[in-house]
Formats: sequence, structure tokens, C-alpha cells
Amino acid sequence: MGKESIKKELQQERENLVMQLIGEIKKVGEEFNMRTGQSIETIPGMEKPPQCQNVSPTISAIIWARQLFQKIDSNMIAAKSLFSDIPALKKLISEAQELR
Repeated sequence: MGKESIKKELQQERENLVMQLIGEIKKVGEEFNMRTGQSIETIPGMEKPPQCQNVSPTISAIIWARQLFQKIDSNMIAAKSLFSDIPALKKLISEAQELR
């Protein structure tokens, strides 16, 4: 069994993974909007944005935003290398760029 036959067998699963990644990007965007006050909904029991110890609220917000940015970037690097042949990857990349 060659690599191409394995790739064909797992094509649907790989497409499902890309769709799940798109859903995760949307969740991160919704959380960002809720925590930064850009959404009318609130997250019960969650700070807006999370506060670090011994750091001002502004710096904490910057740290949190940078962490989200880096998380999205690392996920996109992995997705591009693993799913370059999946058509839905373009949608994932556009969703991630829009959020960034």
C-alpha cells in the first residue's frame, strides 16, 4: 500500500480535521470579541481579558492577545504542512487571517 492510497483513504478524515480547525478559529474569534467588549454577549465567570499577576491590565491584555496570535500562527504552520492538498485549507487560512 503506497502513500497515495493511504492519503485517499484518509481524505475524508483530513477534510473533517480542517473543518474542525475552522470551527476552532471561529471560537477563538468569538471569545476574543466577548472578552474585549466587542460583543453584546458576556462569558459568565471570565475576566475581560484575563489578568496576569503583578502586571497592569493593559499589559495583561497585550500578553493575552499576543498569545492568541501565536497560537493561531503555530496552528496555521502545522495546517499548511499537513493539509496543503485539502480545498478547505483556503477557507481556514482566510478565517485565520481575518481574525489576526
